[in-house]
Amino acid sequence: MHFCPHCGSGLNFREESGRRRSYCQKCRKIIYQNPLPAVALIVYNARREILLVKRAIEPHRGMWCLPGGFIENDESPQEAAKRELLEETGLQALEADLFSSELSLSPVYGPVVLFCFSVGSWQNGLQAGDDALEAAFFSLADLPQIAFAAHKKFIEQFFSSNRRQKFPEVFGAYVITSADHLKVAEESCRAGARVIQFRKKDGSWREKIQLAKKIRQICADYGTIFFVNDSLELALAAEADGVHVGQDDFPAEFLRCIAPQKLFIGLSTHSLEQALKAQELDIDYFAFGPLFSTPTKPDYQPVGLELLASVLAVRKKPLVVIGGITLDKLQQLKRLGIRNVAMVREFQNDTFATVQKVNQILTGE
Repeated sequence: MHFCPHCGSGLNFREESGRRRSYCQKCRKIIYQNPLPAVALIVYNARREILLVKRAIEPHRGMWCLPGGFIENDESPQEAAKRELLEETGLQALEADLFSSELSLSPVYGPVVLFCFSVGSWQNGLQAGDDALEAAFFSLADLPQIAFAAHKKFIEQFFSSNRRQKFPEVFGAYVITSADHLKVAEESCRAGARVIQFRKKDGSWREKIQLAKKIRQICADYGTIFFVNDSLELALAAEADGVHVGQDDFPAEFLRCIAPQKLFIGLSTHSLEQALKAQELDIDYFAFGPLFSTPTKPDYQPVGLELLASVLAVRKKPLVVIGGITLDKLQQLKRLGIRNVAMVREFQNDTFATVQKVNQILTGE
């Protein structure tokens, strides 16, 4: 900057706070040279592939980079990140968490401070939009040349991190597959489900692995978190995001010792004592139920709403309620403070509409 933005006079320099700064003698003001604020996004799917866009404009037209752009006057960095993602890729982020930041030097705009957000779940289909020739997911092994040094640094940080991502506190529908597992998974993801669990008690191991891998691919395409029920072996073979275990499965307190750190762990609880213990374990969420009587858990007595209230009073981790829940009970549960429900039978028919309705009632999405 060579001229004062207030009066238009030419600028001189003076020492201030130990630094050489621009100074307007007419206004008698220090003119601070602040960097432009911008955002970038690490959008990742269940296979930890990241989303890149091929630039349609200079600088570096035709090269790949993270989605992103400059923050506008009337929006927060998070709002800017979600807007840029939608404009460039057609994806609507369900949440965006601050991942990292970096000061970079643009050949066009000068100093730019970049806020990088991570996005692991979204709605809509992928479609290149403004300022993007193409948009696609890439693994670490097939990354193209990256246009900007700051973006390259964010990508390296992401792939070098083996820690698991933050599990969402509020997500609405927790879909447990049954009957036609692939159809339920596809329709649920398309409707905006953020968490799906594959649960199949019968069949061979080979059949379960093949089916789980297909569902994992569906979830990866939509950014949906994919869990496998009961079996760590199946979860690892299918490259799932997480495993959900019960009280009679491999103990959750030991499961974390052998499971990869990035793997989510969920735990079923059926009493206040079990729920209290779950708060102290290294797990990512716990389920509580069966809330009402259900044919899927005939050996368990319903815990009821009174005990649920006691659990809510001590809850420190994301909570999913399960067991005999139907659509007509959702408003009552919402008034109690419940925002996540797991269901089986309700998602078998008209899966798409049911998932949308559950999310709309419990989360407003």
